[in-house]
Amino acid sequence: FCTIPLYVSNLNENTTAEKLREVFGKYGHIGSVRLNTSSGGSKYAHIYFTKGTPPLVNGQEYYTMNFHPTEEETNSVNQSIEQAKMDHKTTVLDGNTIYVYHSRSSDPVEE
Repeated sequence: FCTIPLYVSNLNENTTAEKLREVFGKYGHIGSVRLNTSSGGSKYAHIYFTKGTPPLVNGQEYYTMNFHPTEEETNSVNQSIEQAKMDHKTTVLDGNTIYVYHSRSSDPVEE
């Protein structure tokens, strides 16, 4: 099982998890979307792309990055994230230009 987050910043305050699933869901299976607000008040999200079957903990799927995925699972998720980054370099969502990062990298998408 593999899960890797895609980081999306500069979200409009009205952007929902459902909207993010709609926009980014075409790139692969999304296990979860976590919306947050920074201490400065800007809204951002972590979109967790997954591959494989998540483990069950107390009868519920448990999404964590602490498992040892296969190389195929990791490559599949990374390809999903890279494609999403390339396709959304200058995307305007709910009136804001969003910025898309691979959460394991501090490098933004190049414009």
